[in-house]
Amino acid sequence: MVLNILTLETMQHSLSALSEQLNTLQDNISQKENDLRILDEEKRHIPPESNTETAVLDLLTKQKDYRDLSREILNLKCHEANVEQQLSCLQEKLQGIDPDQLPLGIDLKDQQSLGPIPQTVTASRTIKLSSIFKPDKRPSSNKDVPLEDEAWYHGALPRQETEELLKQEGDFIVRFKTDASGQYVLSCRSADKQRHFPIVKQDDSTYRLEGGSFGSIQELVNHHMSTQTPVTKASNAMIRNPISKVKDEHDLRHEDILLDTKLGQGTFGDVHKATFKNKPVSVKKCKATVDAAMRRKFLSEAYILKNYNHPNIVKLIGVATDRHPIYIVMELVQGGDLLKLLRDDSKTLSVPERIKMSEDAASGMAYLEGKSCIHRDLAARNCLVGTKNILKISDFGMSREEEEYQIDTNNMRQIPIKWTAPEAMNYGRYTSLSDVWSYGVLLWEIFSIGSTPYLGMNNNEAREKIEGGYRMNQPPEYPDAVWEWIQACWRKEPEDRPNFSEIKTAMKKIHIIFK
Repeated sequence: MVLNILTLETMQHSLSALSEQLNTLQDNISQKENDLRILDEEKRHIPPESNTETAVLDLLTKQKDYRDLSREILNLKCHEANVEQQLSCLQEKLQGIDPDQLPLGIDLKDQQSLGPIPQTVTASRTIKLSSIFKPDKRPSSNKDVPLEDEAWYHGALPRQETEELLKQEGDFIVRFKTDASGQYVLSCRSADKQRHFPIVKQDDSTYRLEGGSFGSIQELVNHHMSTQTPVTKASNAMIRNPISKVKDEHDLRHEDILLDTKLGQGTFGDVHKATFKNKPVSVKKCKATVDAAMRRKFLSEAYILKNYNHPNIVKLIGVATDRHPIYIVMELVQGGDLLKLLRDDSKTLSVPERIKMSEDAASGMAYLEGKSCIHRDLAARNCLVGTKNILKISDFGMSREEEEYQIDTNNMRQIPIKWTAPEAMNYGRYTSLSDVWSYGVLLWEIFSIGSTPYLGMNNNEAREKIEGGYRMNQPPEYPDAVWEWIQACWRKEPEDRPNFSEIKTAMKKIHIIFK
């Protein structure tokens, strides 16, 4: 653009418009941040012990509103940064320009008849508008910028959660397929439908959808945003609004995690000792052969633990989903699992120590009960022992929030029969009170030195015995005060069993007596 009196006036109008737009954005952000603080305060004032349907529903609603509002604020701040950059660049270009020294406007259509524009004008008064007005949140064209640093790249995000993000026409993200195929996907909303387009990586390491090839995914996305070329001709889907990933302290990068020795193997993959920010941690890897459904279950443990903070619940450090294999990074509990400790002949636990472990387990489960979370697989093998024999409940792979639970009778064979309450075994009815039954079996394990429950019986035999009213005998060294509570945990009707808050209080009193 050749700068003259007319174009200067246009630029000044643009400057004013940008200033007004920035003020509006900042006011909007300030208001929404205030709303977010109010929401956070309201969440904190919901008593953690409340487990009524109304209280739980209120908490879940506020948590969803909080996430949506946080995402909205992040998008507004991205827009604010873009406008600030435009404003700063335009102010810099116009600084020190004297309107009296500029020529009158030249109609470019008449340029040929008027002759060439004088070099003295064009050399010092030319503004490159592409350096000022950039598409909002456009991907970086710099190949050195990692894809993982793009706000619209969401890593190994499951398809279902992707579709929850894409609400308006033109919304889009790029993600990594959860089937470990190593393929990137462009997901967008078009014609009121969620569409998912695989991005093909070619032999020459270029990327394409349907048209030309590009040296990076950023360039490919940038092209379709700036030119508004449909992603595919058949779909006519166009991408306009990149949805930024709402990052928190739990979002980690693979490059920051250094794997060390293998600690064990689980349903989803290997468990390793590792280092994160110079601190020892435990890492669960999701193996490539796991299907998408199992991969979602693997990630569900991390999503559950994100919201929990309790000394008797294993702590989540974060999740690395920027590429496969997915890592769940947990605190490293040095003592290993409780079952191995109980069976270790070289380590004899005193009765007070075992009661304290029972109290720890009840405390952790009471916390989960207050969060309306059902563990569904509480057992010695799924508890870890830390310093000073502090017990921490772990392995939330089978857990889910109570409101989201659905009965699945097709998977009954996967249930740990000898730890499962009758109503859960027979009808798939899981509640915190079915966890209470499992807690009773856990206590029996603690006081029987890690023996297998219903020893000598297979699952079918144990199930029939339980249905007939059989209950295991009191182990040696089992205090009568504790045995009364275990019998209460094994009552057939769930409503007749104590809840974890009651058990926690009782175990604390018993521990004081035996200490």
